[in-house]
Amino acid sequence: MDFEKIFKTAIKYPFNWSIFSIYFIFSFLISFPIWISTPSVTSMSALEGIFNYFGLVVPLWILSLFVGTFIIGIYYDNASRFFPRMKPASIKKSLVVAKKRYIPLLGIQILLSIIFFCVFFVFGGFSIFSILSGNFDVASVLIGVLTGVTALLITSFFLFLTPFACVLDKLDPLKSLKKSFNLVNKNKMDTFAFLILMMIGYYIISFIGTIPKLVYTLLQKSTVYSFNMFPFFLFQLVFSVIAFLFVISSITNFYIILKGKKTKVHKKKTGKKIKKRKK
Repeated sequence: MDFEKIFKTAIKYPFNWSIFSIYFIFSFLISFPIWISTPSVTSMSALEGIFNYFGLVVPLWILSLFVGTFIIGIYYDNASRFFPRMKPASIKKSLVVAKKRYIPLLGIQILLSIIFFCVFFVFGGFSIFSILSGNFDVASVLIGVLTGVTALLITSFFLFLTPFACVLDKLDPLKSLKKSFNLVNKNKMDTFAFLILMMIGYYIISFIGTIPKLVYTLLQKSTVYSFNMFPFFLFQLVFSVIAFLFVISSITNFYIILKGKKTKVHKKKTGKKIKKRKK
């Protein structure tokens, strides 16, 4: 597995204005209302704060689901075009693909949410029943939560390529689930190593975005001056977007390489030539 090529391409992908700006604007419109309202929510009573917070977050989450699904469809396709040449590809072509794959991709987002909820509930739900029955036992709750989270992580491990299969191979939701499972199942060690390296890269990039705010927080104790927090918010958002696009590009590159390995095996067995995708 050529991890160097995967991550070398992925880290270059966000540093193009047309690629970066779409997700930055979307992220700003979603996160800025929450950031602005957080101080006022924390000053309310607990119950009032909860209602106000969810009254804001739920509509934004719904908007994020429907609009965000279209946007990530653009990035799945666009990152796949960027990978072979390491040069920015046309956003217009990716827009066309995202429009055509929007409904199947939205279906996959909803289907995966249902699957993950059911997995967690089935394997960790008994802890909830113990709470509802009044027989509260800390050990049972912890075991239930840990079991549910473990099952959720294993399920996510095998199905995380599902949206990419839907967009890049134009598969329906069920076939996308099957393809993700098969690819990961045949490449478990490579997939595990890839995810560890990708998460390290993601957290390093995300952490860089928090450094100015952390420094300010430390210095604030020894100074009477206070600063406008908006620049800190913007700086952190920039690196959050870079981290997100790094992850999208990394998984896209990984998926393409896994497909390539499967294609080579198929070609050796059948002797048939595989048509390359037009860029």
